[in-house]
Amino acid sequence: MSSASVALTIGVLSAFVAAAGTVRPPHWAPRWWHRFYGRSHGYFWLPCPLCGHDTGGHEWNDYKGLSSVIPDPEYPPDSERMIGICQDCTRVGRGGQGFLAESEEKPDA
Repeated sequence: MSSASVALTIGVLSAFVAAAGTVRPPHWAPRWWHRFYGRSHGYFWLPCPLCGHDTGGHEWNDYKGLSSVIPDPEYPPDSERMIGICQDCTRVGRGGQGFLAESEEKPDA
């Protein structure tokens, strides 16, 4: 491999890495892109408190009116502190009022 082709390969890879770190990944993008983007922009990268799926702070957004947060279990319910959940849990409606902790009883219908 000539030095020109090595330089070209390194240039293309460098451009890809730079773009991956600056372009916010769509929800369907591979997890490594989300992790790279989140960490390079100072967002947290933690497991979802409901399903354990790794998720980043940059992924917090409500989806079609469904909440992407749940009450923080570390604080009393009246504290109104919330923590984020992953996009998958948000899409199936597990956030906000749709969340019911396992320790809580379901209200009578």
